[in-house]
Amino acid sequence: GAPASFLAAAVHDDGERIGVLVIQIPIDRIDNIMTGDRGWAEDGLGESGETYLVGGDYLMRSDSRFALEDLAGFVEVLERHGVPADRRERVQEFGTTILLQEVRTEAVENALSGITSTTLVDDYRGIPVLSAYVPLEIEGVNWVMLSEIDADEAFAPIRAFAQRVLWTGLIVAILVVVASALVTRSLLRPIDALAQAARQVSAGDLDVKVEVASGDELGKLADTFNSMVSSIRQKTELITQKNRENEALLLNILPRSIADRLKSGEDHIADAFSDVSVLFADLVGFTELSRDMDPADLVVLLNGLFSDFDELAGKHRIEKIKTIGDAYMACAGLPEPNTNHAFQAAEMAIGMIEATRSFNTRKGTALELRIGINSGPVVAGVIGRSKFIYDLWGDTVNLASRMESHGVPGAIQISQTTRDHLGERYHVESRGEIDLKGRGRHRTYLLIGRRAPEVG
Repeated sequence: GAPASFLAAAVHDDGERIGVLVIQIPIDRIDNIMTGDRGWAEDGLGESGETYLVGGDYLMRSDSRFALEDLAGFVEVLERHGVPADRRERVQEFGTTILLQEVRTEAVENALSGITSTTLVDDYRGIPVLSAYVPLEIEGVNWVMLSEIDADEAFAPIRAFAQRVLWTGLIVAILVVVASALVTRSLLRPIDALAQAARQVSAGDLDVKVEVASGDELGKLADTFNSMVSSIRQKTELITQKNRENEALLLNILPRSIADRLKSGEDHIADAFSDVSVLFADLVGFTELSRDMDPADLVVLLNGLFSDFDELAGKHRIEKIKTIGDAYMACAGLPEPNTNHAFQAAEMAIGMIEATRSFNTRKGTALELRIGINSGPVVAGVIGRSKFIYDLWGDTVNLASRMESHGVPGAIQISQTTRDHLGERYHVESRGEIDLKGRGRHRTYLLIGRRAPEVG
């Protein structure tokens, strides 16, 4: 009954399903992102601040800070707040609030309605908090993100300062009344401004600034007030920035559509694609080059070339799968299927050869790129425990790898299937049938380049 994530894939034998392969995926990764590895105070959230996710069913998708810090005390708070005993017992038993703690607050209601704002509300513990909330604007995901801090902690400096302002105003008012109405008017104006500003800040307006053009105590007091409000605003902006970074980090780990499905609560992300084009590339001569290079220089060199490849993948709408050492793997036609995948892979392969030659000219190197492409069905899904990875499986992937490993340095070797997809738009040369290790004999071709358009 404990909350968990799972990845599953059907196992078939000659078209008949004989079982299901299920892999449990820990949910710690999302939790670590939302809690900053439990470094709330270091992230500017003080003693009571936290950032968490809530789904469209009003249940938490990440853990409560208070449950992580003091589970027994948190359960007592839930009991005082009237949370049903069975839910408290499950939180106590599993040590988590994910999919157990309901958060039906005004902030969550507004965020689920598409509103982004900051307001004072009672949180799921029944405690007043300053809540900044935002809907996750990712297609297919009905989650919201909230950053909250107890109102007592957030506004304690403001309340103390407001008391100082009021006492100062009272004393000055008495002296001014005794002196003259003119002095009273000139001194009460900045005091009123400070009091009004304090009320605005207490109401959540952090853009207020008191303008007092004097070098006396009131001017210094206004400067102190402005500095304090600026500090609060910076901390609020830090929380907002942290939320954006957390969301960007998740999108960097997985393709957007896959991340959307993961955030929507889908446990098993595995898809079968009937026709894609898989590309493998390997740098010939890189191992020899690496023996004579400083490790740091080597990484910079490889990153520079692979960054060029990443730009090509983005240009041709191809999904980069992974890099292993000096090898690069990409796939066209997923996670969103399309019928132009073979042309996309061919264009990227040609661009990679050209990018490598340009790189050699700029850096004075003599690297050659060996590329292999094969087209056909694959299975794609998310795997991993401490880190997510989007990977591919199937005979199409294996044959694409053989296309590269048995290819020609500086050339692009394609399978018969990919050749059939490309038609006559590209110039190719047959290599005949070659023996591929573990795959038998296959007819392969070298992709030479684009055919020149016919004239006349």
